[in-house]
Amino acid sequence: MRRLRFLMGRHRAPSVDRTFGLLLAFNAGAVNAGGFLVLHMYTSHMTGFASQLADGLVLGNTVLVLNALGALLAFICGAATSAMQVSWGRQYRLRSVYALPLMLEAVLLLVLWMASGPVRTAWRRQRLRSQPFPAEWRDILRRRVPYFRQMPVDLQLQLKRHIQVFMAEKPFIGCAGLVVTDEIRVTIAAQACLLLLNRRTGYYPQLRQVLVYPAAFLVQRSQHDGAVQHEQRHALAGESWSQGQVILSWDDALQGATTVGDGRNVVIHEFAHQLDQENGDANGAPYLGGGA
Repeated sequence: MRRLRFLMGRHRAPSVDRTFGLLLAFNAGAVNAGGFLVLHMYTSHMTGFASQLADGLVLGNTVLVLNALGALLAFICGAATSAMQVSWGRQYRLRSVYALPLMLEAVLLLVLWMASGPVRTAWRRQRLRSQPFPAEWRDILRRRVPYFRQMPVDLQLQLKRHIQVFMAEKPFIGCAGLVVTDEIRVTIAAQACLLLLNRRTGYYPQLRQVLVYPAAFLVQRSQHDGAVQHEQRHALAGESWSQGQVILSWDDALQGATTVGDGRNVVIHEFAHQLDQENGDANGAPYLGGGA
C-alpha cells in the first residue's frame, strides 16, 4: 500500500514515473482490448471515431454520426473529470493526487463488469424465472410430457422456471424442412431441464443451438480397417457435439417424452453428454455438484 501511495504521489523519481507510466499503459491496453471484445471496436482510438464521424456525415448515416459523437463526448468528459479531480487534489494538497481518477475508473470498470458479466446474466435469468409460465406451454407439458403431472409441486415449479430460461437462451433450428413450433421447443426443453433440477446450473453453457430433424437422420462415418477406409451411413436419433450443438430426431424426442417405462430417452441421453462436456472432454462422469 505504501508503494502504491508513493507511485501516485506528487513528488516522484524518474524511475517511479516510468513504473507508473507502464502501469497506466497496461491498464489502458486492457480497457481497450475489453472494449474491442465487447463492442468490436477500439474504444480509446479517438482519431478513429473522428474519421467515423466524417464518414457518417458524408454518407448521411445518422447512427454512425451519433455513435462517433457519443464516443468523442464521453472521451472529453472523462478527460475533463480527471483533470478536475487532479486539480482538486492539488488545491487541497492531497498526498496521492492521482488516486481519485484511478479510483473512479476502477468503480466504472466494476459497474461495467456487473452490467455485462455474470451479474447481468443472473439478473436476466431471475427476471425470466419470475415471469408467469404461459398457459399454452402448460398445456403442452400436460399433453406431451405426462410424467410432469406426477412430479411434486415444487419440482414442477422448478422445472417450469428452468424451461423459461432455457427457451429464452437456446435457439432451436429445424432441419430437413421441419418447422419448429412451441410444441417442439417446450417438449424438448422440459426433458433437457430435468437434468438441471436440484442443482446449481449454468444452463448448458457450452450449448449454442439445438438442431431438430423430423425423424432419424443419416450421418456419414469413416471406419478404418488397416490401410483401408470405409465410408458408412448411420441413422441416428440424436447426437451431442462438443462444439455447442445437440442434434435430435423429433419423432424420437416425442417418444421419449411420452413413453416413460422403457428406459430410453434420447433428449436426456444427449443432454447428459452436454453436462459431461461442461468441464472438458466427455469422460462419462459429468460434474454433479458438491453435494452429489
